Amino acid sequence: MNPRLELIEKPDGPEMQSHYRMMRQEFGKVLTPVKVVSARMSGSMELDRKFNEFRATCTGPR
Repeated sequence: MNPRLELIEKPDGPEMQSHYRMMRQEFGKVLTPVKVVSARMSGSMELDRKFNEFRATCTGPR
Protein backbone atom coordinates (compact mmCIF):
# COMPACT_ATOMS: atom_id res chain seq x y z
CA MET A 1 0.00 0.00 0.00
CA ASN A 2 1.36 3.42 -0.93
CA PRO A 3 1.41 6.22 1.65
CA ARG A 4 -0.98 9.12 1.06
CA LEU A 5 1.74 11.71 1.45
CA GLU A 6 5.30 11.47 0.26
CA LEU A 7 8.00 11.06 2.89
CA ILE A 8 9.65 14.20 4.26
CA GLU A 9 12.76 12.70 5.84
CA LYS A 10 14.98 13.02 2.75
CA PRO A 11 14.59 16.37 1.00
CA ASP A 12 14.97 16.90 -2.73
CA GLY A 13 17.42 19.40 -4.08
CA PRO A 14 20.71 20.75 -2.79
CA GLU A 15 19.16 23.83 -1.14
CA MET A 16 16.87 21.82 1.13
CA GLN A 17 19.62 19.30 1.87
CA SER A 18 21.90 22.09 3.06
CA HIS A 19 19.03 23.56 5.10
CA TYR A 20 18.46 20.19 6.80
CA ARG A 21 22.23 19.84 7.40
CA MET A 22 22.38 23.25 9.12
CA MET A 23 19.38 22.33 11.29
CA ARG A 24 21.09 19.10 12.37
CA GLN A 25 24.30 20.95 13.23
CA GLU A 26 22.49 23.56 15.31
CA PHE A 27 19.80 21.49 17.03
CA GLY A 28 21.01 17.91 16.67
CA LYS A 29 17.96 17.02 14.56
CA VAL A 30 15.65 18.56 12.00
CA LEU A 31 12.67 20.00 13.79
CA THR A 32 9.35 18.48 12.71
CA PRO A 33 7.61 21.80 11.93
CA VAL A 34 10.49 22.70 9.61
CA LYS A 35 10.21 19.35 7.83
CA VAL A 36 6.46 19.68 7.37
CA VAL A 37 6.50 23.27 6.15
CA SER A 38 9.43 22.73 3.79
CA ALA A 39 7.89 19.58 2.28
CA ARG A 40 4.23 20.55 2.14
CA MET A 41 4.35 24.31 1.69
CA SER A 42 7.58 25.02 -0.16
CA GLY A 43 5.94 27.82 -2.18
CA SER A 44 5.17 29.72 1.01
CA MET A 45 8.86 29.65 1.98
CA GLU A 46 9.79 31.27 -1.33
CA LEU A 47 7.10 33.91 -0.84
CA ASP A 48 8.38 34.62 2.67
CA ARG A 49 11.93 34.99 1.36
CA LYS A 50 10.83 37.47 -1.32
CA PHE A 51 8.80 39.43 1.23
CA ASN A 52 11.82 39.71 3.53
CA GLU A 53 14.00 40.88 0.64
CA PHE A 54 11.42 43.53 -0.23
CA ARG A 55 11.14 44.59 3.39
CA ALA A 56 14.92 45.01 3.61
CA THR A 57 14.85 47.42 0.65
CA CYS A 58 12.15 49.61 2.21
CA THR A 59 13.31 52.62 4.16
CA GLY A 60 11.55 54.57 6.84
CA PRO A 61 10.68 54.35 10.51
CA ARG A 62 10.02 50.91 11.97
